[in-house]
Amino acid sequence: PDYSISLGTDSDNLIWLEVGITTNFVDDVLIPGLESSDEPTWESGTVAGGYPSNTAPNVTTGVGTRIVPLGRLTVVDGVAAFAPTGYGNITLGFCPPNNLSITRG
Repeated sequence: PDYSISLGTDSDNLIWLEVGITTNFVDDVLIPGLESSDEPTWESGTVAGGYPSNTAPNVTTGVGTRIVPLGRLTVVDGVAAFAPTGYGNITLGFCPPNNLSITRG
């Protein structure tokens, strides 16, 4: 996905990916593991507002949302600076009943 910013306006924002996830069931029991249900979307919000909360998979449908923090993006006098929250590949995990994990490396 693409993310665009305006260099004409000073700003201080957090950037994240919002990933729709679906867990798996065996005999109507939620099991560890998950699948990405949609292409991630780029999202942003104010630093004061913080990152949004994850939505744990619903025990009936298995559908939830994982927020993947990417970093802080500031624009001052037309110059953009990005401070990442981490580097490397991102792996998402799930362990019932509602433990969503994220690993970078």
